Amino acid sequence: MIDPTTKDSGKAWVTLLTKTSYLQGCLVLHHSLERVQSKYPLVVFATPTLPEEARVILGHKGIRVRDIKYIDPPKSGKELDEHDQRFHDTWTKLRCFEMAEYEVSFIIWYSWIMELS
Repeated sequence: MIDPTTKDSGKAWVTLLTKTSYLQGCLVLHHSLERVQSKYPLVVFATPTLPEEARVILGHKGIRVRDIKYIDPPKSGKELDEHDQRFHDTWTKLRCFEMAEYEVSFIIWYSWIMELS
């Protein structure tokens, strides 16, 4: 767990993890960062919906976890349609701008794999 009051100078890769079904992609991303010998750690923003089991796996891999709360869009009287529920987590990605532990944060998604060129 990261203490958000502690200033850790440097840079970090940041991603969001909200459910176990995305854990495998997060682990592949972490592995690719290690494989290219990234100088910067991977920090996972974890929402309350992420089970403890997933957090333990991240910890065993040396991945830093920062607990965050969801950001819900302003209430407009409309609910997300069933087919738009996949966008529910999108607002929460804005939490990366609250991260003060690092001088620079690079937002990265699970579908990205790092390779040397």
